[in-house]
Amino acid sequence: MKRNLFTLTILFSVSFFLEAAFENNLIPVINPICKDWQLKAVIIDGIEVEPGAALTDDKLFINEDNTIQTVLSGISLDGTWRIDQSNTWLTITSNDLNSAIRLKILSITSTAFKVERRNGEGFVTTLLFEPV
Repeated sequence: MKRNLFTLTILFSVSFFLEAAFENNLIPVINPICKDWQLKAVIIDGIEVEPGAALTDDKLFINEDNTIQTVLSGISLDGTWRIDQSNTWLTITSNDLNSAIRLKILSITSTAFKVERRNGEGFVTTLLFEPV
């Protein structure tokens, strides 16, 4: 019984220490989204289309300091990114255009990053990126 109580006390103490360390940014959190990504596929309303020549060089450079550089249709833009608390929505804010885009995160792995965007007319576009 004493041994179990001792083990429980140690686990509680370690848990408390780790929580405080994360909250105070003493332990870095590695986010799998923080990579250089290149557009691999575009899916519009469920139909996969090959990215045209103008899109084949589209890239996202997502940094751990919440900055982002994008190359979209040959245009480079700088900005910031954030993910909401539910890890569902990625918001990219452009410094250059003073605008923001909101993307729904469908999946993030070490080999793929998949997001969805709905435009004003209701069209759903899914973008699939892979590491550069």
